[in-house]
Order: sequence, then structure tokens, then C-alpha cells
Amino acid sequence: MNTIDLDNFVTTKAASELMGVHQRYVRTLAEKGRLPFVRFGSDILIDKRAACSFVRDPLGRGKPAKKAKKAKAKKAKSKPAKRKGSK
Repeated sequence: MNTIDLDNFVTTKAASELMGVHQRYVRTLAEKGRLPFVRFGSDILIDKRAACSFVRDPLGRGKPAKKAKKAKAKKAKSKPAKRKGSK
């Protein structure tokens, strides 16, 4: 049976304070697999190192702006051209 060192984990409240985000956002990140966690009964414990590195990497919160712009440009190119005489 695997054992987990609980000293490396913090509550969602402590993680939210470390990360500077709302506690619900921490739970959402964990549920989506963006933050490593363990369940302890009904509580979620977040890996402390992952929470700290999330703060240092601002791109960890979503897509970088450059990729989002490329996606919009690609989407605009794929639209069919309007026919003459149509509205």
C-alpha cells in the first residue's frame, strides 16, 4: 500500500492564499487535473509545491495570449466567403 507524506499537502484554503486566488478556483483546478491533489474524506488536499509553482507561472492559469490570437485568426480564415447578391 502506498503512503503519502501529508506534510507536502495543504488545504484548499491554504493553497488559495498561497496562489492568491479564490478557494473555489483551487478546487476547480484540482478537479480538472491542473493541480495534483489527494482526497482525505470529503476534503481535498493540494500538493504544496504545485500550488507554489502555479503562482510563479502566470501562464498556468490559462492559455497564453499569443495562442488565443492565433486561434481567432485561424477561425476567421475558415469562414466561407459571401456570395455576390446575398445579405
